[in-house]
Amino acid sequence: MNWYKTIKIATLNFSIEGTDKISQPMTTHNILYDLLNFIPTLNISGKIGLDAGNEVSVNAATGEIKLYMSNEINANTMVDIIYEYNQYRAGQVELTLLEFDETSEVNFNNTTILVSENETSGIEQIPKAKVSIHETDIFLRMLYEQGMLIDLNFNSGTLDINQLEKIINKLEQNENLIRPYTDENMTNPGQGLIPLGKLKVYFFQLKNMINYIRKNNLPNKVIKYELV
Repeated sequence: MNWYKTIKIATLNFSIEGTDKISQPMTTHNILYDLLNFIPTLNISGKIGLDAGNEVSVNAATGEIKLYMSNEINANTMVDIIYEYNQYRAGQVELTLLEFDETSEVNFNNTTILVSENETSGIEQIPKAKVSIHETDIFLRMLYEQGMLIDLNFNSGTLDINQLEKIINKLEQNENLIRPYTDENMTNPGQGLIPLGKLKVYFFQLKNMINYIRKNNLPNKVIKYELV
């Protein structure tokens, strides 16, 4: 009997309930785009974008970032923008204006900004997990058959961390239970099963999320899942 059915072709994302407003570590690359997203909230006249020569490290905590802007934005306006951003990210990030190249020969100005302080670099990354698009169905089927889900038709929901941990431990400790969901099962080959090593990675990621919730004593002891 073929018990495997296709539910949805989608990525399965897991995240920790209530952590959407917790600060995350940012690099200069993240700060650059954070600043670009912040500027429109100030209702500034003129356009601001990335400098073509911008080489921002995706790993560095501090360093220079470069922007270009239309001529309506002068040095004083740029100073005001940086001040407002520093207030917005008070205690986390500090920007300093290094250079403002204002010229009448072109229709835009260049500015160089220094990320001089970045306290977010020491913040713990909030763990997440993502099951690939080709393995979502079998992973949800596994949770359903182990009593974690009451219905396979929901696109999102929450998982109690204590129950989830018990199920993961039970599967990891019993080869017969885990075999039907992995590619080690030779009786049902080619049915979208998950490589055993990869399934263990998913379990490891989910347990990291459970440990984060407990270590930080978060009030919501659940993990969200969502098909996207």
